[in-house]
Amino acid sequence: MKNKILILTRVLLKSSPGLGIKSKNKLITLLLYAVVGFAIFSIFLSIFALALQMYNQFSVIDQQGVILGLGLAASSAIILVFGITYIMSSFYFSTDLESFLPLPIRPREIIAAKFLVIVLFEYLITAFIMVPFFAVYGLKSSAGLLYYLYSLFIFSLVPVVPLVIAAVIAMLVMRFTNLSKHKDLFRTISGIIGVFIALGLNFALQKFQTSLSPEELEQLLLTGNNSLAFLTSRVFPTVQWAIEALLNYNSITGLINLLVFAAISGLLFILLLYFGELVYIKGVMGFSETSAKRKVSQLELEAKVKERSALISYTIVELKLLLRTPVYFLNCVLMNFLWPVFLVFPFLLSGAEGRQGVEMFRSILLEPDYAGIILVVGLGIISFIAGANGITATSISREGQDLYLKKYIPVSYQTQITAKVLSSMVLSGLGALGFLAIMVILLQVPLYLAISLLVLGWMPLLVSALGGILLDLFNPKLDWDTEQKAVKQNLNVVFSMLVTAVFAVIPVGAVFLLELNFIQSLILSLIFYGVLNLVLYGLVYRQGVARFNELA
Repeated sequence: MKNKILILTRVLLKSSPGLGIKSKNKLITLLLYAVVGFAIFSIFLSIFALALQMYNQFSVIDQQGVILGLGLAASSAIILVFGITYIMSSFYFSTDLESFLPLPIRPREIIAAKFLVIVLFEYLITAFIMVPFFAVYGLKSSAGLLYYLYSLFIFSLVPVVPLVIAAVIAMLVMRFTNLSKHKDLFRTISGIIGVFIALGLNFALQKFQTSLSPEELEQLLLTGNNSLAFLTSRVFPTVQWAIEALLNYNSITGLINLLVFAAISGLLFILLLYFGELVYIKGVMGFSETSAKRKVSQLELEAKVKERSALISYTIVELKLLLRTPVYFLNCVLMNFLWPVFLVFPFLLSGAEGRQGVEMFRSILLEPDYAGIILVVGLGIISFIAGANGITATSISREGQDLYLKKYIPVSYQTQITAKVLSSMVLSGLGALGFLAIMVILLQVPLYLAISLLVLGWMPLLVSALGGILLDLFNPKLDWDTEQKAVKQNLNVVFSMLVTAVFAVIPVGAVFLLELNFIQSLILSLIFYGVLNLVLYGLVYRQGVARFNELA
């Protein structure tokens, strides 16, 4: 079985996009690498600085180990929530299953190979959080070589448990919803159910495991010796053993906890394989089938036809494609509306502690001295929401080998590009409105601040949309055989997130360092996002249109 798993894993990896940067023009390739490299360096530097600041503050009370717990717990929670869509896309919505199922391989071998590929891709996400936190703790505490070896080993295993949980949820959901002829609809519904089960489980774990009385919390603070690290580690199962191993790397206690962490991760993975043997194939069978629609008469067709402008019609086509294709819906559309949920759920599930947190945020929002920084942070969040959904960052890639057809439709390249940008603006705008609604209803943000975010919000949305489509025009992933690869294995989405994160951090850093007030921050935001939009607009509708012509 091991050989078959390794062969399947190698086949799946070979069909993956690698770094996803491919262009015939060497200058463009170098530019893309430079942009991505700068974005990665900026984010790493920011997280490293945050981890360093946290270490210095917690070390005063001998609680510096908290940063290890935060890094591991945050990574595990993110993998669980976002891993559910990746699991569903790879395990159920991928057309390579039609090639694998007839082969003399067992279901658990298919599951193992796909699982290992997903783990490798998750390393890209977890590295942004875990590497800076692990590095800061190691450097500041003058840890020995064994600490870094433990860190590397733990880093390699962290995605296993949350992905096992995500896979079990996906298999159960798909097993019992694969019952209809309307497969696309049920795929979408199943994906939504799976995501919200993962969210509920994640927040329930946090509520159940971190509930401490004020007296217990005070005792932990007074105890010192990194006692708070184990509180943060309790947010997610198995993380506590990883924390114990890192904090006690130079003793037998650390080695025992490392072995326990590895054993539990390995055991859960093996249990997943045998569980999948029982339910996976039953959930997959029939997924390639679709329901047939009755023929539409000429009169019915004429009644449905409406005259619209080419731009509106093409925008509607883009929106329908995103909404009706399960993989696109789960990875591009649903993501817009998960961010507000992330804001609400922790407060709803935290009881009195949640209400105290809300009151604390309200007091900060009502403080005029913080209005400027809140404005640019809010605009940065809006920009990130738009950049993270991948709508424009995959808009050209989603055309695949059918891109040549765009030459023959009676719609100009400018209009086609604008329609793709507008579809992103519509869906990202709805996600941003959800974010603003949470701020107004839950946090009671001042009216002037809410109106400012509402009025200026289109600017970071447009920056993300134009930046995403420019990236995909010059670095498209057109060679794919499944919609999942066009979106989930398209690193343009990661690049878009990195670039928009940098765009979000720059004005926040400027306002913080220059200590700007609200009006000054407002002017800065107008200038910053205005200039970015003008530059990106020129690039998209000049070089971008010419590039579209070359591709088509």
